[in-house]
Amino acid sequence: MTQAALPSDHPGIDAGAWVLDAPASTARFSLRNWGLNTVHGTIPLSNGRVQVGPNETILSAHVELNLAGIDTGNVRRDRDLAKPHLLGTGASPIMAVRAGQAERHRDGGWTLPATVSAVHGLAELPVTVTIAEHLGPDRLKVTVSGRMDRAGLGIKVPRVVIGRFVGIEVSAIFQRR
Repeated sequence: MTQAALPSDHPGIDAGAWVLDAPASTARFSLRNWGLNTVHGTIPLSNGRVQVGPNETILSAHVELNLAGIDTGNVRRDRDLAKPHLLGTGASPIMAVRAGQAERHRDGGWTLPATVSAVHGLAELPVTVTIAEHLGPDRLKVTVSGRMDRAGLGIKVPRVVIGRFVGIEVSAIFQRR
């Protein structure tokens, strides 16, 4: 399959391994609670790597989030989320996101099939990735967005208490190795 040429206003990305600069990156989420409010929060990213092939094809991606650092702005809620029937951070504080192969779209972004794994299960998370900014010859800022159905993660709480769908927005810095 041949890839259409990208317009000149879409910056390119070189083939090779790209490693996450975790301290410079942020993952944000939002979901409904009690059917009335939207809760926003952050989760620190701890590790990540993307392998880019020829023609700007993403071959694979893996990112880890540290659930022990979840911050919703409410200490009690954050403590509750760590409980075994919710995120279970005592058993495993890492949530892993793995994505498969995707070719770059003509609009300059990618849509990747991804899977989120945590202590209780797996959930599908299709994500859209775009290059937000080139920060140097081997450094990129990317944005990642998606919507996940938390049901696959085995979180045992009625949907009215914690909404079923979680919106994800990530601003990540990657360095080519």
